Amino acid sequence: MTTSETETAPAEARQREGEFDRRYHALHGVAAGYLPRRRGAVDEWHEELTRVIADRGLDPKDWPPSVKALDELLKKDEPLRKLVNGMISDVPEEHQHGIKEIKDLLDRLAHIVTSPVAYNWDPAKRSFFPMSTLFVYMMFTEWGWDAFRDQEFNNALRKILQTWYDFLNSDKSATYLNDKLPDGWLSQPAREQFKLYEFEVTPAPASFNAFFHRQIKRQEFRPVSAPTDAQVIVSSNDGTVVRWAQVTQASDEYYLKGQPYSLTDMLTDPSDSTWKPGDYVQRFVGGHVYQSFLSGADYHRWWTPIAGTVVEAPRVIPGLMFSELRSAGMDPDAGPQSQGYQASVNTRGLLLVESDFHLDDGTRMLVALLPIGITEISSVAFLDAAGKPITKGQRLEKGAEVGRFSYGGSSMCLIFGKGVVQTFDTPPNTSGDMETGPPVFAGMRIATTNRLTVP
Repeated sequence: MTTSETETAPAEARQREGEFDRRYHALHGVAAGYLPRRRGAVDEWHEELTRVIADRGLDPKDWPPSVKALDELLKKDEPLRKLVNGMISDVPEEHQHGIKEIKDLLDRLAHIVTSPVAYNWDPAKRSFFPMSTLFVYMMFTEWGWDAFRDQEFNNALRKILQTWYDFLNSDKSATYLNDKLPDGWLSQPAREQFKLYEFEVTPAPASFNAFFHRQIKRQEFRPVSAPTDAQVIVSSNDGTVVRWAQVTQASDEYYLKGQPYSLTDMLTDPSDSTWKPGDYVQRFVGGHVYQSFLSGADYHRWWTPIAGTVVEAPRVIPGLMFSELRSAGMDPDAGPQSQGYQASVNTRGLLLVESDFHLDDGTRMLVALLPIGITEISSVAFLDAAGKPITKGQRLEKGAEVGRFSYGGSSMCLIFGKGVVQTFDTPPNTSGDMETGPPVFAGMRIATTNRLTVP
């Protein structure tokens, strides 16, 4: 190697690491507090996982069925196998940590979905999204961009996430649900971080999901604003304001710097050819989208922002899970922009609620709730406070519980029909960071409608 080449190589490595840092800190999991604030902790996590895998001595015959299914898919699907091999091999050697081939990746997935997650006091080292931590450097490669947008790969990953969800529903996931261990989820640091005093928490939750789905003390900490005033719209969830925007047309290109929202993509369900959302899309053109960000510490159940009737059966729309917005060059706004992108392409729910009240043009007030699954948090369920499914034709009071996320931070979009919103009553997000926008809480006033009349 010539002198100029030896000088260039370190410079290129420094530039690459700088780009990795910028991309890493734009990831949803970092903002949500479920990935380490310090990227170096990701490499430390990988090194420890490599040691654990070696000690455990996993055999492919012991992999869970969902991991075996991904293995079979990659053996049969040559183009997808090429993508996955490419995203593994394109990770710089110093960040590979023993992942040299597909089997190494599958070993780690098999371990993750059968292992309880510990709490960590140190936010610089916190790694509560193990699959996201596993995929971080692969997501940064060109091969990874394509692989994580491949629908068959996403379908296989969704089944693996279901295996993990089932594990988190079992008593095997309860290892760290105590206050005795320093990495317990009921330890004093965890109680303060998650404000557990606001929730109904049993001394010994039966499973991780039983702990995560904890109910809040509604009357004391989340009263519903103006419950009988139809002109007051309330927040569906806890979180921070990402943005609100008027939607001027049904379909927009969401890879642009301005990050318009695509109503057509948001409401379309590719898995159901009988679902025709066109009439609803047209009712929302000229209306507004209000998006909020939920951190890992936020309350993860959602409420209806208005009183009304569920006009269609709630649906969960399968989509992508580990895909972030790709912009031209390194973009400091990539995280907030990805929130809009993910609203259009990620796994998401759809609940349509129509008010009894009419706007001046004679149409009824219509609101859509779109809870958005991101990375591990792609478990979206429309359930009431008693755990019963929300159904078409069901009457809802303002602030009624209508669903929940599982495991971690995520995002919520509220879509308001044309002419519904007169003013938004929360400050806009002027910080440029999705996690530092103005805070909102389930049941608090976020908007005021235009004049309403009783039919």
